[in-house]
Amino acid sequence: MSSESDSADRRHAEAVAALRSIDPQWQSLIDQVGPCLHPVSAAQDPFQALVKAVAYQQLHARAGDAMVMRLRALFVDDSFPGAQALVELDDQALRSCGFSASKCRAIKAIAAARVDGLVPEVSAALAMGNEALVERLIQLPGVGRWTVEMMLIYGLGQLDVMPASDFGVCEGYRRLMLWNSNRRTGKWPGLPSASRLTEPLPPGICGEYRPTSATSIYLEFESKTRSACVLRQG
Repeated sequence: MSSESDSADRRHAEAVAALRSIDPQWQSLIDQVGPCLHPVSAAQDPFQALVKAVAYQQLHARAGDAMVMRLRALFVDDSFPGAQALVELDDQALRSCGFSASKCRAIKAIAAARVDGLVPEVSAALAMGNEALVERLIQLPGVGRWTVEMMLIYGLGQLDVMPASDFGVCEGYRRLMLWNSNRRTGKWPGLPSASRLTEPLPPGICGEYRPTSATSIYLEFESKTRSACVLRQG
């Protein structure tokens, strides 16, 4: 096992221990879900990670994966295109990968911003604070806070990020509350309304989870996915 993997395992273990200390609800969820399997790999190029995050906007991960694969297939050896190659890519070719017109504009803007230096190289990105990166990159059309936060978590491997506006995170957290309510009362309370589920998490919640945010996100997504039939995990 590499030192990088060892470090990731230690970070997850520390995060899980911190989450366990919050309250019995988190203890129960962790016992049910098991070890955190959220991958922390070598930091990716922020340009690539941003393009991928745009692909996944408002889509199931498999649909986003398919679009990224089709994009890579347009280039030699299925390699991820460089920024200049994307700037020069015909719009129709980009649309053929499944990207909407708005996503095409966002991807082109990200590529142009990389050429101009607005989107930093990985070493410069890691040297910047998370919030500084968010403020810089949300200037790009089609790139909001959620998109940059996905880049930070899945591209740069940052654990101290909580995308509080993410529907899956909000639903996972609320299902955690519902599941524990059922354990206490033996009854399933009604699910929150769609409008409530789309409300951002309260600021205090986000504060509680730092710097364990990415680990808690994994657990919340797991609880949402595994509880689709009987809410058995949160």
